[in-house]
Amino acid sequence: MDLARSGSLLKTVLDRVLHDDAEFATFTRLIYVAELADGAAGERIAPFFNAFAAEEWARDSNMTGLVVVQPETCLHIVESQPETVVALMQSLEANAASEEPLFRSGSLRVLHSTDDAQLALFGQFMMVQHAFSAGSALDLSAEAAPAALFGVVSRLLRLAEELPGPGAERERFDEARARIVREHAALVPSDAVVKSICGCDQLLTLHEWLAVFAAPVAVETHDAAAHPMPPSLLTC
Repeated sequence: MDLARSGSLLKTVLDRVLHDDAEFATFTRLIYVAELADGAAGERIAPFFNAFAAEEWARDSNMTGLVVVQPETCLHIVESQPETVVALMQSLEANAASEEPLFRSGSLRVLHSTDDAQLALFGQFMMVQHAFSAGSALDLSAEAAPAALFGVVSRLLRLAEELPGPGAERERFDEARARIVREHAALVPSDAVVKSICGCDQLLTLHEWLAVFAAPVAVETHDAAAHPMPPSLLTC
């Protein structure tokens, strides 16, 4: 996917960084959650993500991470090039308008986003389907939300540290899926926790995230009020 024409904020910043230091390579780590659209949505998730991952791998994209599918929710930690993550979110936006959406409309929330990560935590794209029971619905009032959400993200990153990293043999990843359920279930938020996060208005929705990171940057100046600029110059 070529974002050069769109002039997105994320692409503009990263192009500048890479121009200044050709050896400085970064990638995006994003964690989002969503409620499943219906009882059959869980069965559609694996084909959707497998198809997307295969398409990106064919383009030499390096997409890794973890998808956790529970009876009512989905949690996804994705690590990849910025343009791949944007393409994934755009694919989810298109899916939301389809006849068989994966997620309940408006339920997706971006829990964590790092756009200059330099160390990959995952060595492969993994998926686990299991009903976890760690925790009940969170108190996400204005005062309590930052600490509660930080705790969820911290546990997920601790989970990543327990899993095979880049370069590990494939057999280790197969075993790691079972270990998540058997040994590290306390680090994975339950359906109730995830559903409470999906209702948190303090987090960006899918549409809001794309508006920030994938939409063209509109430039407004105080002088434009006195000396109007041509519309073509107001977007970079």
